[in-house]
Amino acid sequence: PQTGVAIVFHGLSANRILMQGPGRWLAAQGLRVYLADAPGHGDTSGHFSYAGTLDSSIRVLSELVRSGQIDPQTTVLAGHSMGGEIAIRLADYFPSAATLALSPAPMVLPRRMPSNLFVISAQFDLPPMKSSAEKLLRSAGGERISPEDFRQRRAADRIMLPWASHTSLLFDARASKA
Repeated sequence: PQTGVAIVFHGLSANRILMQGPGRWLAAQGLRVYLADAPGHGDTSGHFSYAGTLDSSIRVLSELVRSGQIDPQTTVLAGHSMGGEIAIRLADYFPSAATLALSPAPMVLPRRMPSNLFVISAQFDLPPMKSSAEKLLRSAGGERISPEDFRQRRAADRIMLPWASHTSLLFDARASKA
């Protein structure tokens, strides 16, 4: 039975098809999964801009909530690279149950920390990505993984997968196990 919903965002120059692996991981946990294409990516028309992608993501989430297809209290936001940064940024607009970011792109920290944040970084990520992920975890209060932290939606954790690259995380069984 479905325990909730996951909305999955792809990285720059990718599309929802590339996110099918992480989508399957989340579906195996009992979540109904939505794979979203950013403007100008995949089957979505229009021109890409970061601001347009963030606005489009906010509109999609708002419509899914309004139509009763998702409940923020049981929704996980997930993404890779730019999609991971978008998922984190959405904490300022959408109170989700958890956020999963795979090699999130460098970012300006959100005003509000995402609920139950889990970041998976790759050993061979670029240094700005690694330092941004470290800064994000410090700002979230460091590693907090007790059951009480999860209940209060303040859990935060980051792991570094050895011998992994930025894109290989999407296909790495160790990432799905984590």
